[in-house]
Amino acid sequence: MRSRRGEREAEVARTILAWAKKNVPRIWWGKGNKDGSFYPMLDYRGTNHFILSVWTYARIEIPFQWVRSRKPFEDEAKRLELRERLNRIPGVHIPADAISRRPSVPLAVLTNNASLNEFLAALDWYIAEVKAV
Repeated sequence: MRSRRGEREAEVARTILAWAKKNVPRIWWGKGNKDGSFYPMLDYRGTNHFILSVWTYARIEIPFQWVRSRKPFEDEAKRLELRERLNRIPGVHIPADAISRRPSVPLAVLTNNASLNEFLAALDWYIAEVKAV
């Protein structure tokens, strides 16, 4: 990623990876021929939660299409709340109709520390909501 997109975006990916290693029990690594990825996975009460995926082409995918079948995010209002939390970050714009798809966010919008911290706070909220069920 560093050679394709630069050190700042690579550092954002490393920070998200460090957050994942601290907060979720498992990370699944993609096996793409061209683009690499990692998926922080929360295994909770027998259910796998794909929280996001980070790609070497410097984008983060939010897998609303998968979380919509997991408690408590089968409730559309919860997915909209996650979307709203992410959209508070400058440069992030996830349309309302994307809560059943896999919209992506460029890593570049998270190179500002405040934006990255707000993104990680949204992930912390996601985990807390899953564990509250």
